[in-house]
Amino acid sequence: MASNWQSIVSGDTGLEVSDKFDSAFQGVDIDLVQIATNTANIATNASDITTVEGEAAANTATNVTQDGRLDALEGGGGVDKTIYNDVTGNEPAATPGQVYYADDTLNFNTAYGTTLQIGQEQYLPPCINQTGVEVPSGTPVAFTGLSSGYISIHPANALTFDDARVLGVTTTTFAIGGTGLVTTYGIVHDIDTSGIIAGQIAYLAESGGFTNTPPDIASSIGMVTVTDTVAGSIIVKINNLINLPQILAFMGSGTGPATISTTYVDIANYATSGNVVMDFNATDGTISIPEDGLYTISINMTIEYDQLGNAEEDLTLRISASTSGDVDIPLKLPRNGTGTSFGPTSSAYFVAGDVVKLQLASPDGQTGVVYRFMNFQIESKHVR
Repeated sequence: MASNWQSIVSGDTGLEVSDKFDSAFQGVDIDLVQIATNTANIATNASDITTVEGEAAANTATNVTQDGRLDALEGGGGVDKTIYNDVTGNEPAATPGQVYYADDTLNFNTAYGTTLQIGQEQYLPPCINQTGVEVPSGTPVAFTGLSSGYISIHPANALTFDDARVLGVTTTTFAIGGTGLVTTYGIVHDIDTSGIIAGQIAYLAESGGFTNTPPDIASSIGMVTVTDTVAGSIIVKINNLINLPQILAFMGSGTGPATISTTYVDIANYATSGNVVMDFNATDGTISIPEDGLYTISINMTIEYDQLGNAEEDLTLRISASTSGDVDIPLKLPRNGTGTSFGPTSSAYFVAGDVVKLQLASPDGQTGVVYRFMNFQIESKHVR
């Protein structure tokens, strides 16, 4: 406190005494104002100190937690994780950007009203529809180009190689000129999968959409999980322009009768044989067709007569199919005592369940036929 005190001495006039009092207490007034200010500052600082003490306590608790995590890491306890409560049966309303855990899945709500199952499916970046018509959800789509920073898409079809290169399946409805999402992997729900049994592979159809029969240009879309016109679903796993599997069966050194009549007789009793997927019976000389499709039939044969005769004889080699019908191949065999080789090939469309075999007949009837070898093979070119 400032001190302005002056001694009052004998002889001071009243005015002098008054001035000395004023001087002495002038500093006191200033100090009282300062004391009031300091008191207010102390109260404010006390509040700040309380806040700092609380923050220090919180930081101490955090440090203890972090120390515990470090101890866990040092002890092999793993990295700390964010845990989402299971809200199965009480899922929140869809809000873009929201993440929640339900049905054993971490879910993310998109801006398009769909829910992405994280780790179980994948989307392309948002795409745009500039086809001039609406593209429904559940449509296999192909690449058109780029527009306004978006991937431009159009419905795929199996009529050309370009249109059969499938990007994915729409998981939202695309309005004309609108944007949406395309699933490249994962389950697409609530679509039309009618005509395809659950568990069957869905192929891109020539007219677009799905079919269970691969067309000539075959792209596999995925596997149907629910068959329904509205509530169907499919696991999308694109495999474009696939090579359909080759299957075959072959038999060698078959024999036929020494006398060939106008009635067809079987070539049978093959000595060697083998197969890939296709069943056969070497004794009966038959090959069973497992799948619909286009097949190539290859035959290699050498036969002759046991004695000389006419200049040549007419024979007919028949490829006999139990369901799909027969293919006849006319042959002329010189009757000069020497062996004559034939290597005819043919293509035919067989259906599953067809039983195929070789037969011989002659319009005039033949005797003394000797078989040197008769090999028979069927190989798929495009099974369906």
